[in-house]
Amino acid sequence: MSINQEYYDEDFIAYKEDVDLCWRINKNAYHFIYVPDAIAYHGRALGKINDGTLIGTIRKRRSQSPYLRELSLSNQRSMVIKNLDVQTLISNFIPIYLRWNLEFLFSIIFEPLVYIRSWKRTLISSKKMIEKRKNIKRKRSIGIAR
Repeated sequence: MSINQEYYDEDFIAYKEDVDLCWRINKNAYHFIYVPDAIAYHGRALGKINDGTLIGTIRKRRSQSPYLRELSLSNQRSMVIKNLDVQTLISNFIPIYLRWNLEFLFSIIFEPLVYIRSWKRTLISSKKMIEKRKNIKRKRSIGIAR
């Protein structure tokens, strides 16, 4: 599950590193179990989650720095480059397609510069993410062969 002895991807400066790790854990045939009595604390410097409305989402995003919004979008894509396999893409095509299109529309309308900068960051890191993807796949095939 680690990549170059990293569990949390150090290329993810902020955002999505926990989801990325969970994705890799799940792909390695480990499963998560819900324990209702467990208590976990997650420090979030950005405050309360929005109320679930479009206006709430816009207000929440605007309260965050453009840099952090850029990292969030870029890391989401980097995580997909590293972890999404063809089978999962095909079986979940409609929700993935809808999510990507909603992200595009929202970003172009409300934060076009953040969206453009996040794509630049994604393109710069894509080669490294593809290498990590190969490393993950190689480690999985070695584990399966044992």
